[in-house]
Amino acid sequence: MKLRLKNTSNAAIFVDDTDDKFGLQVQRNVGGTWLGFDEKLKCACLSCDQICGGACPCDGGSPAFVRKVLPGDNFERTWNGVVQVQSPSGCADGCLRAENAPLDETFNLQLCYQSEILGVDLPDGGRLAAVYPRPDQTCVDKEFRVADGVAEVSPRKGTVCTTQLDCVGIGELCLSGTCTAGCPANGYPVLGAGYALRIASDDLGFFTSTADAGTSVLAGSGEITSVIYNGGTMTVRLKRLGPASEVLTGAVYVTLPMGQAAPLTQGSTVSVQLFDGSSSTNPENRALVIRDATGALLFAADQAQQGTLLKPADTAPFTVSFSAPLVGCRFNECGKQLFFKTRFTAAPVESMLEPGKSALLTIPQGAFRALNVTSGTYGTTSCKLFDIRPFAIWREKAP
Repeated sequence: MKLRLKNTSNAAIFVDDTDDKFGLQVQRNVGGTWLGFDEKLKCACLSCDQICGGACPCDGGSPAFVRKVLPGDNFERTWNGVVQVQSPSGCADGCLRAENAPLDETFNLQLCYQSEILGVDLPDGGRLAAVYPRPDQTCVDKEFRVADGVAEVSPRKGTVCTTQLDCVGIGELCLSGTCTAGCPANGYPVLGAGYALRIASDDLGFFTSTADAGTSVLAGSGEITSVIYNGGTMTVRLKRLGPASEVLTGAVYVTLPMGQAAPLTQGSTVSVQLFDGSSSTNPENRALVIRDATGALLFAADQAQQGTLLKPADTAPFTVSFSAPLVGCRFNECGKQLFFKTRFTAAPVESMLEPGKSALLTIPQGAFRALNVTSGTYGTTSCKLFDIRPFAIWREKAP
């Protein structure tokens, strides 16, 4: 008969695929308890008609495999209806005797799975040699008879939800209206070498340095002498005159995700503030604000690691907040990362953007681009950084 796994959930699952079983175990009722059994004789010399023939050099078993099953995937295998029954033997502790299962006997098909296995990097729908960890797995059961011909089992469906309070299972989140302990595919960008917000500076007298509650602040006003865009990095070179009319220079470097750029203008008079909250446990944590000669906002960006460096006065006329609803999650080497929208507000508009998304917001002060680089946090993690919410805002067109 056919034993079928159908992933009807909205998230991938991981199963033990040793012996190509797809995480499916046939069980027999013995004294009121469902017990698994060997469907096939793995070692011929363990059969009752051979076990007394001498030494039985069985190997250590099949190599272990883990399989990733995507939403909508179906996997099917065949069980021939034979049960290997433990029987007494006069020359050993016991032997295995093949027995055809009665057509009307009720069996149980058990599916055990996990929503994620850390440290195992599997391609979609892939299979990898790895040991499947038993702790924290979820198991579902489906009773059947051999006469049915097909037994199908699926992961447990989450309850319908409207808020996180509706989900009471361990590790469950309310995503797309369903409680799930897994993480449905979302396509949110991964922070790394090719996708990031980074801020740095050079100073040859342009900036004045102060400290504010453990944060170093570099501030200076002067002229933009050049703006260069190269490989996603914007280099803004600056100059001002010192007390003896000497030329003092500096530069700021901003790396934005590819395809994003702020249109700053050479020759403009600007004021620049660079906030540096970097530390040994939180390196490269900086923010930048650039305003024109009238004080109007031209550019603001914050790497926002372990909290924002910019205050509402720094991003005005915008306020940036992270109280938007949970929109997704992802398992990675640091644990389970939860993703949220970032809210950008400036009267009379408000926009809530998912990670990796931007929007053009038109307000009386001009047309501004708001970018949620990402917005993620960990409930628990072994990594040093648990809250990472970089964002950027810049003026694309003056009023």
